[in-house]
This record gives sequence, C-alpha cells and structure tokens, in this order.
Amino acid sequence: MNPMSTRIPRLMIIAGEIQLKKVAFGFVLLILCQLPGSEVVANQLTILAFGDSITQGFKRNSSGARWGIQYVPHGARVGGYEPYLERQFSSNGLVAYVYNWGYAGERTTGGLRRLKNIVNSHAGIYDYCLIMEGANDLYAGINANTTAFNLGVMADTCRNSGMTPILATITPNTYLSSGRKIPLLYNPAIAAVALRKGVVLADQYATVNPKWQAFNSGDGLHLNRSGDKAIAIAWFSALGTRASVLDLSGVYNMLLFED
Repeated sequence: MNPMSTRIPRLMIIAGEIQLKKVAFGFVLLILCQLPGSEVVANQLTILAFGDSITQGFKRNSSGARWGIQYVPHGARVGGYEPYLERQFSSNGLVAYVYNWGYAGERTTGGLRRLKNIVNSHAGIYDYCLIMEGANDLYAGINANTTAFNLGVMADTCRNSGMTPILATITPNTYLSSGRKIPLLYNPAIAAVALRKGVVLADQYATVNPKWQAFNSGDGLHLNRSGDKAIAIAWFSALGTRASVLDLSGVYNMLLFED
C-alpha cells in the first residue's frame, strides 16, 4: 500500500477560489483567466519549471553512467519532463512553453535564493511555476518541516511576482535506506503546507511510486523517459487544463481529495 494514502487522507486541492473536492482523472476545468496574477493569451501558457536534478533531466544508472541533461540549461526549453508536458498541451489543442530551471544537487535552502533571483530577473514572463524540490534535503539531513517551510516561501515568492505556483511531492529514493522518510515525513509536510497556503499539489510520489522500477533510470533516484512522461501528465492535470479522458492504466493515483 502506498504510505501516502495513510499519511494524507483528506488533502484538498484548491485552484484559485474553486475547491475541487471530487475530481476524476480527465476533464478538469480550465480557469486560467480566474487565477490571480495570470494575464495570459487564450490557450497559451508560459511555465517556469523549478527544482533539482529531476526537473533538470539528469539521469544515472546503477553503474554510475550519466546521461540526459547534465548541466544547467538556464531556462531553455529542454529537459526531462518539460518537452512531454508541452506535448500534453499541444495534443489537447493548447500551447505551453515550459522553461527548464532545474539545478542538480540543489537543496531547498539554495532554491530559495535562486528562485528569488529568477523571479526578479524575469518579472512578468511566466504564468505558472512548477516547484518540485527537497530530494537533496534528505541527503543533507534537513528537517522535513524545514523543507516544507522553504517550499512554502517559494510559493509565496511566485505569487508575489504574479505567478501561480504549483507544489509537488518528492519522488521516491530507493538508493538510500533513509528514502522511506520521503513518504513518511517529507511529503506529508509538503502536503500540509500546500493545503495551508491554498496551493495546488501534484502528488508526484504517488504518480511514479507504483511502477518505480520501470520509471527510474537505474539508480533508484532519477527518472527515465517513462518516468518523465508520467510526471508530465500529473503536472498537466494539476495545471487545471481542459483535457480529454487520459488513459492512466492504473499507473498512478495523482491527487488525494477530501470526501
């Protein structure tokens, strides 16, 4: 059983002022014009993808061989999940430009400063910010509540700049025995911050965990192409996009909703 299902039983996902309490996968209301700070052209979005190596698109197998995006792309339209997210939009008649601001090895303490600098130097450019960070906090021994607090500050930073933030849970880590802390401590803390701040949460842990052996690149931490595609679908749904019914084939249970 997925530990998240027992640790976060009543999570409400909030989009703007609309509370989505019971939502099936598939047709989700597009509310772009209602979201605070979103001045977007119809059917077009500009998205800042922020995070660590998972966002960057870095990949590594059990032997240590590396591939994918090994260096910071500095906001280029490349990446791990980013191209697949763009394709999700295009296949549904929409346009999205997803810019990669992933930075491998980053902790949330460094992410706070970096995101602030990005926001200040790119004011008014992005409509949304997808925030998925905290995997490296585990390595550094940073307390889960501190990680969640930092992510909440990042969300505030985005909102104050006119962007709409979306938070994500941390994907699995079977490379370390301490990886069990992710679903037991870190992700519940992140979910609590998202709920408290009224930020949409994409449960990326639940997205990939059921098929983690098929979705990781071999090292138990980073994603392969299949994993990138899976989390792109989860981001797509979390963005509140008008979508046709998606064939998830039991791969993941993306979001938990209040009864």
